[in-house]
Amino acid sequence: MTSPAITNPLPPWVRGIADNLAAAKLLLDSVLESRNRLALILLDSALEIGFREYLENVKKITGLDDDAMKHRENLIKVVGRNSKITEDDWTQIDFFYDGPDGWTLSDAGRDRFFEIFDRATRET
Repeated sequence: MTSPAITNPLPPWVRGIADNLAAAKLLLDSVLESRNRLALILLDSALEIGFREYLENVKKITGLDDDAMKHRENLIKVVGRNSKITEDDWTQIDFFYDGPDGWTLSDAGRDRFFEIFDRATRET
């Protein structure tokens, strides 16, 4: 069976992020006991990379202090000023880090994370 032709190939800066998301979904569908935690690590990485790529490639913001942008708090401030991410979505993103289980992803929460990720990393 051959794959259908891609009519709108992903921009080069999106391909690695897409691979991270695909890997997270594979983990989530696995039987590994720590699948949710491992997937969250991949999703977190994809989100931060997505934020950086969004600022550079979508918003065309350059000249940011590379050292400052290594810190999540600084990155979030810049993304917050330059995106349409809602306060509710920021609260949900924070929940995955500061929630009752801290750095875990429940089966119920994983779809919500993908939904938030989708909104947070594209211009609407």
